[in-house]
Amino acid sequence: MKKISINTVRSFLKENTALSAGFIERDFCVQESSFTVRIKTRLSLPEKTTFINRVLNGCFDSSQNFRPEYLSPMLRATLLQVCTDIPTIPQRGDKDDDGGSIMDIDAMSNLYIAMDLDNLNDRDYQIMLNEIVQLCHHAVDWKRAKVLSGGSDAFKELGDAARLVKNFITSMSEKLDGVDYEALTKLAEAVAYPTDNVNTANVLSNLVNLKDHLPNIESE
Repeated sequence: MKKISINTVRSFLKENTALSAGFIERDFCVQESSFTVRIKTRLSLPEKTTFINRVLNGCFDSSQNFRPEYLSPMLRATLLQVCTDIPTIPQRGDKDDDGGSIMDIDAMSNLYIAMDLDNLNDRDYQIMLNEIVQLCHHAVDWKRAKVLSGGSDAFKELGDAARLVKNFITSMSEKLDGVDYEALTKLAEAVAYPTDNVNTANVLSNLVNLKDHLPNIESE
């Protein structure tokens, strides 16, 4: 079999990505005139990193507390910042520590809604939109878990707490009469895998709190 050269691969990639320019243009009406907006339909890895970092910075305060009410507005505002040539709307009169303008998140979010970009009729844009929104949600869950764990390994904390809960349930089933051992065993096994299809941050918080109130059965 003939070896495929890197130049052949690059040519194939160029031909198949050239079909999509990576952006589209749409006109929006204002009174009796209109303006044209250039909208990206693909993001590079560095652009995705920038996007996610901006959303995270807007959703967590200086004490690293999560502010859920900021998530959707920050997603919309960042989509306009990163994916369009729309100028950033500043807050009137407010400046940051360096004297620069501060983005008006509400205004940018409302502008995104008014432009109805969630329903933009372009396949590539919708693919990009769904991906970046999911990535941001994953990033928020990861950061919340990290904050709750105090910077330590969140999954280690989950595992330790889950094993203690499982041991406690098993011990109680052996000590109490009339307990459905099979049901408790199934529950114990389920608790042993707390990260399966659940929100890691919530599980970490709940299990660690539960661990602190369980009897010390390991020393018995």
